[in-house]
Amino acid sequence: MLTIKSKKFMLREVEASNMAITLGILGAGQLAQMIAASTNRTKYKVLLYAQSELEPACVDGFEAIIGEKNDQKLIEIFFQRSDVIILESEFYSFEFLKSLQDIYPRKIIPELESYKELSNKKHQKKFFDRCGIKYAKSILVQSENDLQQLEMPGPYMVKRSSGGYDGYGNKVVESLEDLKKVIPDFSNNFQSDLLVEEKVEILSEYACMLIKGIKNSIILPACKTIQRNSVCELVEFPAD
Repeated sequence: MLTIKSKKFMLREVEASNMAITLGILGAGQLAQMIAASTNRTKYKVLLYAQSELEPACVDGFEAIIGEKNDQKLIEIFFQRSDVIILESEFYSFEFLKSLQDIYPRKIIPELESYKELSNKKHQKKFFDRCGIKYAKSILVQSENDLQQLEMPGPYMVKRSSGGYDGYGNKVVESLEDLKKVIPDFSNNFQSDLLVEEKVEILSEYACMLIKGIKNSIILPACKTIQRNSVCELVEFPAD
């Protein structure tokens, strides 16, 4: 385990020595950086779980445990040291996080049932169905037999059901013949669920953020995202 501390943080640590609550942020990207920075006005001490000391939240000097996203021993130490935990990304196993919460009854934000629903594309589709939200035609592929049900012509967008984020974990495949060649390796010999979707040409992508408070909520104005190879490269705010 590596712990990162800068002189800047050590001053904060001294000032926070009487603080009882440690806010653990599972992740250390830009969102974690903004959350951690906002705690200067609160009575929380910050502990990050990061995969690299070069991640955005780490460079600001907050204490961090450095480890891989599948390092169960280090993540358990992170749970032990945290009083409240914020999930910054979708890279962590719901089953493992649930097992830790059963042992260490921490408040987790968002709640794990919500995380389970929205961190997995297979569950997302079911959520969309319940809400009557339309999406590209798709099938769930868990074995070679599932490909026999595929009636859509190519090209296809192949997505890992979990673990992908911001375009990573996606692959464009032009034909059914190529799809049969790609899927075994892309799914780790069907150890990971895949979604095969019809490839849709998207002219523009827009997004907005809902901020839910204890007493009220606000929706921020829409922004426009600029995509290249399915990865967001630039965000324009406010949108044109």
